[in-house]
Amino acid sequence: MKLPNFPRWRALFALLGAAALVACDNNGSQVEPVVPPLTDSTYSADIVWTEYGIPHVVAKDWGSLGYGIGNAFAQQNFCTYMRDVVRANGQSAELLGDDGNLAFDFVMKLYNTDEA
Repeated sequence: MKLPNFPRWRALFALLGAAALVACDNNGSQVEPVVPPLTDSTYSADIVWTEYGIPHVVAKDWGSLGYGIGNAFAQQNFCTYMRDVVRANGQSAELLGDDGNLAFDFVMKLYNTDEA
């Protein structure tokens, strides 16, 4: 016996099953969405750049000062830092092309493994 519109029935059951999985947990109760708590610890810092490119960071607390220093560092040195991260991961030959060093990548891969 052939069921009429079999692909439609299969799609309908798959859609209903997916909706049931998304809407309920293992106990059959409805899952509430997870909302991260709002905290009062937002960081803010004022960064003033001199004409020679030196950042002066002013902040009200230590966390904001670290945030401001990190922001100033990232604005000036992002490409240099990412190049160092790529080299430390042993991917310089893969991602940097002619600037990469395959022997150095091999040493870094051996050095960074967890195997004994």
